[in-house]
Amino acid sequence: MSTTTSTIPLSRGAPSLDIIDVDGLREAAERAFANDPAGATAYGTAVGYPPLRRLIAEWHGVEEDQVLITNGSMQADAFLFDELASAGNEVIVERPSYDRTLLALRQRGAEIVPVALEPDGIDVAAVERLLSRPAWRAELGNNARKFAEGKFSLDNVRAQYEACYRELLQRKGVRTSPETWRPKTEARRNG
Repeated sequence: MSTTTSTIPLSRGAPSLDIIDVDGLREAAERAFANDPAGATAYGTAVGYPPLRRLIAEWHGVEEDQVLITNGSMQADAFLFDELASAGNEVIVERPSYDRTLLALRQRGAEIVPVALEPDGIDVAAVERLLSRPAWRAELGNNARKFAEGKFSLDNVRAQYEACYRELLQRKGVRTSPETWRPKTEARRNG
């Protein structure tokens, strides 16, 4: 007498076909080979497929050199971990977590702080408890300040704020000119 056992594959890199639009994927592959056979078969550049980078840059209104496309989550993780995780850093991860992520963090000397998963995602209350520790709050504040100081100039932040303000006024039907869209703080400073 034989019995059949139903198995659930837990191998990585093998998504379930019930979540993949196989026909759509096939059509996309056919278009890629028809429109750009060299691009579809080549290794490509280290920063990603140039036409896709251009398209993403256009969608987000940024320069193409600000867009990086990775070959998957592990490459993206490696880039992020190289930039953000170093020996002695504590890093919050989901429990259970992907073994390759844990390995990559350990290789960089990071201290892993696992937080349980709830049915709808990471246990937010547990993360809040961790972040309420004075040392973590201070580190987060220092990191945020360093990041902001290194990446954003006051002029750039002001220009983004003004663009957002103008857009909101225009959505409300308010006609704008350089005199009418200036935020009140700007008007007070210059007035």
